[in-house]
Amino acid sequence: MSDRPRGPRNLDSPASRRPRRRKPEPPAAPRARAARWLAGGVVGLIALIAISRWTRNPPAAGSLDVTDTVPAGPTPREGSAVASSGPIRRPAPVAQPPAPTPALDLLVRLEASRRIQLAGPAVYMDSLLAESDSTLRRWKERPGQPITVALLRDSVFTAARVDERPIREAFTRWQELPLGLQFSFTPDTSTADVVVQWLERFDPEEKRTGQTDLEVAPDGAIQHARITLSLRDPTGAVLDVAALTAAATHEVGHALGLGHSNRPGDVMFATPRSATLSIRDRRTAELIYGLPPGSVKTGN
Repeated sequence: MSDRPRGPRNLDSPASRRPRRRKPEPPAAPRARAARWLAGGVVGLIALIAISRWTRNPPAAGSLDVTDTVPAGPTPREGSAVASSGPIRRPAPVAQPPAPTPALDLLVRLEASRRIQLAGPAVYMDSLLAESDSTLRRWKERPGQPITVALLRDSVFTAARVDERPIREAFTRWQELPLGLQFSFTPDTSTADVVVQWLERFDPEEKRTGQTDLEVAPDGAIQHARITLSLRDPTGAVLDVAALTAAATHEVGHALGLGHSNRPGDVMFATPRSATLSIRDRRTAELIYGLPPGSVKTGN
């Protein structure tokens, strides 16, 4: 063993210039997964932005010639006569919002179609989409602005001494759902969003006790609704409070954009037996008002 004192190590010596080991590169799979998650997140964010944009922009009121008739009876007929109660209110024209790009439009439609298919038999959308050419019809969000309802107090109403409570109860039942809608009653039928009018009796062959006519903008946004309620059933018997409440609740559902159900337990069954909203009634309304109005077609 040498007694030579050890000095400081020469940092410039060849031994000190050994190459450092490089850290191994991360595998490609995690990075690919991260890229896919990022791309999915971007697509989802774009879809949410598009949906928010569609639901917040007011619809154009320049083309309101579309009138939809959704009868409550089992045999819908186009062009059914409705008692006239004066001119229907027309909202003041507003600026046309810019149209969404084709890519955003397709993303919104794909998401809407996916959610409808995912709901399956828990909702009833077939009749609605069939009669509206695959277009969701609904009122757009109106924060702080309720949908105004007017009850037409004409000669039929006065002569029959109509009880208003069943009609008001019908609107309350739908308002209690988390749809973001509020109703406010007004005496002015010329400016109301929804007008309820009366008929002594529909043609017995129509087998109905109510009818709803909608004015719908091209983008599916409901602009105005007119509900006609009969005071007698197809046999000529006067409707009692329970029957009138059921008929009114059914027609208010149409006024909100719902179609017919194929199950007797639902209020939106063609001939409702009860005014109590079923689980399917609730889920269908919540699905419609969880999506923007408009077409859900994803192909030609």
